[in-house]
Amino acid sequence: GAGLLEVVQGSLPESSCVNYEIDLGSTVQVHTIPRYITFSAYPGEKIDLYANTGGQVLPCEETHTWKGELQSSSDRTIVIRPNDVSYAATKYYVSIITTATHQDFSLT
Repeated sequence: GAGLLEVVQGSLPESSCVNYEIDLGSTVQVHTIPRYITFSAYPGEKIDLYANTGGQVLPCEETHTWKGELQSSSDRTIVIRPNDVSYAATKYYVSIITTATHQDFSLT
């Protein structure tokens, strides 16, 4: 991340989604060394994690810039590297989507 670690707890009913707007503009700008931006959601087996910038359209399967990959720790993680063409000091929009039954989650 950009030096921040924030944990959001949430709950999703069956076949639903939750969206977050995370403003990393000033945080990314103050670092002289570009930082990786990481979003992780747990447990990752029953959810999808998407992110984009711009805010015109919320991220989902059809409109994401980044999609979370399932890690061995059961997290679904997005890593945005400084050399990524879409990396920016801006607002990031993150969506957690489930088609499974009710699902509690943690987003970091």
